[in-house]
Amino acid sequence: MDSLEPMTLEQPDTRALTCRVGTRRYALPVEAVREVCTDVEVVPMPGVAAPVEGVANVRGALVTVVSAAALLGLPSDRAGASPWLVILRFRGGRVGLGVDDVEDLGAPNDAVLLEIEPRLEALFGASGSSGHGGGSSRAQEGGL
Repeated sequence: MDSLEPMTLEQPDTRALTCRVGTRRYALPVEAVREVCTDVEVVPMPGVAAPVEGVANVRGALVTVVSAAALLGLPSDRAGASPWLVILRFRGGRVGLGVDDVEDLGAPNDAVLLEIEPRLEALFGASGSSGHGGGSSRAQEGGL
């Protein structure tokens, strides 16, 4: 199986953050999630890869925001940035994943486990520093 494909979650007692992208439900392992934000202004960046929506200021740190729909190759009829940001731990820094809704924290039930790290590696390159939200900041050291 291609490592970039979502897998059905086989361990129902696993804790995950369940979110919606379009009409599909995905589960993100809670260990990968740093925090969840809504109503965050995303500033578009010209000349960046299509899944990147722009950057957002999250507690004083700039975070690259990636559209989950575009990253997954799903159609989206929404104009503008995603209404919810799931801030993920990535390469010692942070990346914001734009989703349509955040539903639950707990057992993901019928959601599909989203293997997000390989997708981000494919987008940003598989080696070196992401340059996305890295560095020192109080918010970064504060944890979830």
